[in-house]
Amino acid sequence: MIELNPMDLFSCAGKNAVDGVATELRGEPIRGPTVRAAPSQLVGVGQKSADLRNTALLLLIQERLEIHPHFRGRASLLTIELIQETIILSGRLPSHYLKQLLQEAVKLVPGVVDIDNQVDVVWPGL
Repeated sequence: MIELNPMDLFSCAGKNAVDGVATELRGEPIRGPTVRAAPSQLVGVGQKSADLRNTALLLLIQERLEIHPHFRGRASLLTIELIQETIILSGRLPSHYLKQLLQEAVKLVPGVVDIDNQVDVVWPGL
């Protein structure tokens, strides 16, 4: 798998070069969740339109989580993978409530078919 973080690729002078979304908070870069896609899902010569849709879906989920009020500072703790039509969520969150809220937030993204929520609930400091 190859890891993508479009905020690293498209940031320019503290603003997202694509749509003007801030990429810094108090001088620190905003880190989104890690997005993983199989090499066949990356933009390249001869790529199928389905692969482009899959990559766009992963990036849309990442964008939604970066602006979500509950995940704005926690998005870097998460990994989002797409295997066939299943979104696999993994990482660590401090409560079961946030784990469920994450699943519900991702479910609302257009194009999401199935979710496998493998996020671990870990109390802070453990």
